[in-house]
Amino acid sequence: MDLKAARQIAGFTQSELADRVGVDVSFISLLESGKRDINTAGYALVMRLALALGVKPHQIGALPWRALRRRTLRTRRQSA
Repeated sequence: MDLKAARQIAGFTQSELADRVGVDVSFISLLESGKRDINTAGYALVMRLALALGVKPHQIGALPWRALRRRTLRTRRQSA
C-alpha cells in the first residue's frame, strides 16, 4: 500500500488529508506522485499522516520509525 491507496481507502481527498495534517494540498500531491520522498518529510509529519489514515508509517512507504527518526535527527543536526 502507498500513501495514495491509504488515503483513498480512508475516504479522504488530498485536500481533506492536507487539512488534517496541516500541510498544503500540493505537498500531498508531491508525496503521492513520488516527486517528494516521504522519508524526507520528517518524522512528525509521517506520524501525523499515518495517524490520520489509521495505518502504520511503513504502510505508506516510510522507513521503519527508528530509522526515520534517526534520519530526521541527523538532518536537523547538520542544518544547525
